[in-house]
Amino acid sequence: MTSLARPRASHGLNDEIARLEQAVRANPDDYAASQRLNLLRLRHPEVVPSGMPRVLIGPCDAGTVWQATVRPWAVTVAFGYGDPAQSTLDFLWASRDQTDVRALLDRLPPGFAPDVLLLMLPEFANVPRGISESPLPVVLWVQDYLLGLPKLIALATPAAGVASIDRMALPVLRRLGLDAFHGPANGYQHGVFEADVEAPREMDVAYLIGYDRTHLNPTYLERDRIVLELAQLQREATLLIGRDLDGAGVMHGPNYLRALRSSKIVVCFTIADKLHPAICEAMAAGALVMVNRGMSVAESLLTDGRDAVFYDRHDLADKIRRYLRDDAKRMEIARAGQVLIAGLGTHARMAGQAIGAIAQRRERLAAPPARQTADTDLRDGVVAAFDGRLQAAQAAQAR
Repeated sequence: MTSLARPRASHGLNDEIARLEQAVRANPDDYAASQRLNLLRLRHPEVVPSGMPRVLIGPCDAGTVWQATVRPWAVTVAFGYGDPAQSTLDFLWASRDQTDVRALLDRLPPGFAPDVLLLMLPEFANVPRGISESPLPVVLWVQDYLLGLPKLIALATPAAGVASIDRMALPVLRRLGLDAFHGPANGYQHGVFEADVEAPREMDVAYLIGYDRTHLNPTYLERDRIVLELAQLQREATLLIGRDLDGAGVMHGPNYLRALRSSKIVVCFTIADKLHPAICEAMAAGALVMVNRGMSVAESLLTDGRDAVFYDRHDLADKIRRYLRDDAKRMEIARAGQVLIAGLGTHARMAGQAIGAIAQRRERLAAPPARQTADTDLRDGVVAAFDGRLQAAQAAQAR
C-alpha cells in the first residue's frame, strides 16, 4: 500500500501539494489540479509519496484523457505523436516513424526513472519499436483482444504483462503464452456526456453500433440480431439504429453525443465481459440503459431494475414497451444509473484502479517468471483466421 509520508520540503510547496492532493481526492476528474500535482512531483521528486508508481504512458494524442486521469494515482510522463506546441508540460513527444523504446528513455526528463512502460490500446495504436528489448517492465493495456490478437502475440515478450479489460479474454491470452491479468479500467470522459435525465427526449430507443470498428471483426455481427428484435417496435416507437454516426472509427463525435442525450432508452449489446464504454456514456447522458444478460462484470456492478435493465432477445421488446409506458419508473432507473456511474465509471476513477492493478504486480513485472508454454496450434490458427477474415472484409468493402 502506498505510504502518504512525504519527505521534508519547503513549507509553501508542502501546502500546495496538500491542497492539490485534497482536491483530486475529492474530485479525481479535476484535470487541472491533477496536472499541476503531477508537474510538482516531477520537478520536486522529494515530495513524491514513497511507493507511488512512476509510469511512462503512451502513445497519447494531444488532449487525450488518459494522460490526465492517471496523475492522482501515479507520477507520469506521457508520450505521443503530434505538435509539441500543443503539449502539456510533462508530455514527451516522439516521432511516429523513428521512435523505439530506448530513444524514448533517452529523452526522459532529468530525475524521472519510470517503474513501468504502459502502452495503451496497442491493438489500435502505433507503438514504439523494440518492445522486446525494453529495459523496463511493459504492460499492454488491451480493450479489444479479438481484434488485436495477432499484434499482441507479436508484441508480447516475457517482460510484458497483458492487462485485458475483458475478463473472458484471460484464458485465451494465457493459452497463447501471455502473462495476462484483469485490468478493471473503462469508463467515460467526465464533462462530455452528462445531460439532465428529465430533459425532453425526442427519440424513444437508440441502438448504436460501430465506433469500436465492428466492421472489421465478423465476431461482432452477433449484435445485428438485436436489430431484428427492435424492428417489431417500429410502429410503436421512434427508433435510432446507427452505425458509425460520425464516420468510421470516430468515437465521440457530435452525432453520437446527440443520440445519447436525446434518447429515452439506449440498448447496449456486448460479447465482451467488461463494463463497455457505451454503457458508461449512455448512463452519464441520462438514458435508461439496457444491457444483455450473461456479462459477469456488468452484472456485478449494475442492479437489474434499479440502475439498469438486463434483457435477452426474448424479452427485449416487452421491456422496452414497459418502460416507454412508465416515464416515472424509466427516469427513476436512469437517474440511479447516472449517479452510480458518476461514482464508478469516469476515466479518472477507472484509471486509479488501473494503476492499482499495475502497482500490485510491479515485483512480478520487474522479475517476470519463465514464459509459459504457448499453445502454438491455437496461436498460428488465430493469426491465420484473422488474416483470412480481414482479407474477406476488405474485399467486401472494395466491391
